[in-house]
Amino acid sequence: MGSQHRLKPRAFRPEPDEYAAAKADLETRGRQMDAFLRACLRWLHRDPDGFLDLLAPVWPPPKPQGRPGHQRPRPTSRKRTAKTAVLAAAETERGSAEPRSGSGGASGEPPIVI
Repeated sequence: MGSQHRLKPRAFRPEPDEYAAAKADLETRGRQMDAFLRACLRWLHRDPDGFLDLLAPVWPPPKPQGRPGHQRPRPTSRKRTAKTAVLAAAETERGSAEPRSGSGGASGEPPIVI
């Protein structure tokens, strides 16, 4: 069964700190966030250019659209892991505990970080 509410809920995702600060500012003045947002919608409808001009100094940059990207970890084989551990142990034996940098040498291997 669908919602029995007359008004359709709307969702937005403000930064938590921004929302908390604005809510506290409204509450100290005896106001509620719902009424504030409705007043903003009304003002925007009545004077869009004037209202948007007033908000220009605090207007946030656009949010990225679509699903956020993610990088998958590169698969590592047991052989690669064991080779890295052996090389790391050899570096420690030589007295160098600093990371090796560079392109990994002629073998094309990525740099090894200890």
